[in-house]
Amino acid sequence: MIQVRESNMLFEFEEEQIFPIENSQLHTAIGEGIKSVEFVVSLKEQEFAFIEAKSSSPQPTKDNQEKFDTFIKDVSDKFVHAFNMFLTAILRRYHDEAIPTNFLEMNKEKAVFKFILIIKGHRMEWLPPLQDAFSKHLLYHRKIWGSHVIVINEELARDYRLVKEWM
Repeated sequence: MIQVRESNMLFEFEEEQIFPIENSQLHTAIGEGIKSVEFVVSLKEQEFAFIEAKSSSPQPTKDNQEKFDTFIKDVSDKFVHAFNMFLTAILRRYHDEAIPTNFLEMNKEKAVFKFILIIKGHRMEWLPPLQDAFSKHLLYHRKIWGSHVIVINEELARDYRLVKEWM
């Protein structure tokens, strides 16, 4: 089992299910200025979820719009940079022994990609504006790759067996 603690949440997956990309050799090798999500996890066969965990997020209010827009851009960059790093590994342009073999052997025609943001302590009614903003900001990626964007709190993440526990 591999455990990842992030934003006061504990994630736990079997070794063949998870690639902790943020702390990987791959991320280090590619260099400074490249952002990353915490990890990539295969929840089902040919389904790869890029997980970003946060302990809070700004609300899209009139007084807070600039912070909200910056948050959306920064987290979106993490998803896209991690996706690109992941693909370089799958295409074997970079090598990292921590990438599970089944990731490297993915069926490229059937692979499904999900960008999942988990925000600890977020109320359910705060999730839709974030979901909408990310869906709009990542529209090009969703159209090109058919990727899915999902914003949930730790309770939903636990229901979906993404989060083992939270502190």
